[in-house]
Amino acid sequence: MDESSRQPQGPHSLHSSGSQSYSSPQEKRDALARVKTQIAVLKASFAALATLEIEEKALEASLAHVVYPVLALPVEITSRTFRFCLPAHGRVAPSARSAPLLLAQICQQWRDVALSTSQLWSSLYINGNRIPMSRVENIVRTRFYRARQTPLSVGLAFDRKLAPASLLELILSHAKQIRCLDLHVRAQQFCNIRAHFPILQHLATTHLSQDEVWCFLEHAPLVRGLRLLAEQSRDVSIPPFLYGLTRLEISRPISLETCLHILRTLPVLCEFKFSLHWQMHSVPDSLQAPVFPHLSSLTLGSEYSSSVLCLLTLPNLRFLKLPGYSTLEDVLEFVARSVCAIDHLVLCFEDIGEHEMWLWLEAFPTVSTLEITNCHELAGLLRCLDPKRSHRVMPRLTDVQVRSETHIDDEIPSANDHTNHTDAVVEMLQNRRDSASCALLRRFRLDLSVFTESPDTRLWSPGHLGVAALTSLIANGLDFVVQVESYDLNGSMTETWPQGYVPQDPLPLFP
Repeated sequence: MDESSRQPQGPHSLHSSGSQSYSSPQEKRDALARVKTQIAVLKASFAALATLEIEEKALEASLAHVVYPVLALPVEITSRTFRFCLPAHGRVAPSARSAPLLLAQICQQWRDVALSTSQLWSSLYINGNRIPMSRVENIVRTRFYRARQTPLSVGLAFDRKLAPASLLELILSHAKQIRCLDLHVRAQQFCNIRAHFPILQHLATTHLSQDEVWCFLEHAPLVRGLRLLAEQSRDVSIPPFLYGLTRLEISRPISLETCLHILRTLPVLCEFKFSLHWQMHSVPDSLQAPVFPHLSSLTLGSEYSSSVLCLLTLPNLRFLKLPGYSTLEDVLEFVARSVCAIDHLVLCFEDIGEHEMWLWLEAFPTVSTLEITNCHELAGLLRCLDPKRSHRVMPRLTDVQVRSETHIDDEIPSANDHTNHTDAVVEMLQNRRDSASCALLRRFRLDLSVFTESPDTRLWSPGHLGVAALTSLIANGLDFVVQVESYDLNGSMTETWPQGYVPQDPLPLFP
């Protein structure tokens, strides 16, 4: 075997040949030729390696699309899907456990899509009582950078301490980009805000001074939604430049005269939420019931507020929330006079028996979304909603949410305890979904608040048959959940069935 065949064929051969001594120029020429040959071979190997690595990545990506089909979706569809992962109320807290930060942690492809979707980063709610101030400015700056030119929804809650001046300056530097603003800061900081909000459409504030709120809104010509959440000491007087409001919420009780004045002076008001003074629960007979054709959503806060229905005619009302102890006769007269097709109804069934519940529910045949608060007679309500027992009750119903309170005196309730109601729930759901005369019930949520002396009590135990029936309903498309919040001597605890349920927000609450 000659000397050339014994030369090492690897990356160290250049080093070894360079360390040898050659006696003649010919030997050096031969060695140089061998080195050039090895270099050419290595270059070819590196080129082949690069080609193989490209092929490897392509095969891995193709296999990933088989194992994880969602990765094969076009970027536009994934981006749009991500936007639906944000909470419907729009108050996006900077948490790594929820969108959008959670989406950016799944894989590199999702991270790229999330970072390129500016709408994911355009909503931010900062609770100054919960988040360290050392992180706030960096979070805001990063969110605004990723949002690019997308209109912003910003919330600030600093009711226990002053907001950092640098943080307010940072947010106000983007005032021209802010479309929705939840502003809850100390009075001295609110007064010092001097900025123009050319695209601001919705403002919520707890500021006490109405005049200062009006001064603030003079620099927001497009504002259409206003939530006054402070407990002001006097009635509200809307200035003329806000007569274009379409949404108005007033937390503190107002007088009947103020309520009617607001309705008359805001001709395009669509959504109104308020409470009446307790002194004004009696309505003069001499007053007429004017028509307000634009009002489509009415939320009455206090138990005296329903008396205003005697003075209103709302032919296009679609959403109605009534307080507890509302008078059925007044409501029936209002519905008959308005000839309105209410689609979303919220009722309080505190201290109401089954027959009266049936009368209330029968009065609203057009309702598709029903919310019941403070229901003490859950079994009676379930019977009222069962089409085999009450075939005329809400035939268009597709969405039900019930909140109920109960007390457990026994340490261990029996299987038929009134806190469970599994059989009645299953029977009502099956009859609703099987009935040819009713719309398909798509969502049912039961929120139980239970007060018990035994912390070890299992508050929702549907049993094997109940689990089987409910699992079948869920598999067939029913959005179902029971959430139990228990209170005992040791504190509170929340239990959800089925476990791991992800709620589906049926309606947007925040623009």
